[in-house]
Amino acid sequence: MLNKYFASQCSLDENNHALPSMHHANANTLQSIHITQEEVIDWIKCLKIGKASGPDGIDNRILKETIYQ
Repeated sequence: MLNKYFASQCSLDENNHALPSMHHANANTLQSIHITQEEVIDWIKCLKIGKASGPDGIDNRILKETIYQ
């Protein structure tokens, strides 16, 4: 039922089979990332215990306990 509803709400214009260009001459690009150890520790301190872990599967409680060692 949900699939039928979604299909009725979404349709593709098949008149133009070519995908739009993804290249933008003025696009900003990220050249590098600079993260300090203090920034990582500050973010770990803000994690809530009991919330789901990230894609790495490490529990927030373990992360918080390791920064104090």
